[in-house]
Amino acid sequence: MGMTKVRNFSGGSPGLLTLPCYIGDNTLSYFYLECIGAAISIVVSFAISFLLYKEPVTEEDALADKDRPAVSSNDKDEAIQTTVSGAEETVVSPMKGEAVALSVL
Repeated sequence: MGMTKVRNFSGGSPGLLTLPCYIGDNTLSYFYLECIGAAISIVVSFAISFLLYKEPVTEEDALADKDRPAVSSNDKDEAIQTTVSGAEETVVSPMKGEAVALSVL
């Protein structure tokens, strides 16, 4: 908006709710320029969001990735094998040690 020298006559941060603040000085040119700038910003933000959006991983995709091993065969001593409702999962811990219940401490 600085390139077109738009003036705000009553203060407030720029936004859709403060568009009437650009009406003044017996002309609507500032208001029109602000509306054009708001439209451009909405279109550009939509385009960027559309291009950068990633589809979230669904449960079906996670099941399809199950065929791929999570850990190599060399790391089997660090991996914990668990079975949850018939599906085997591999959980890798970044630390070594044993789990202690909080009530013991």
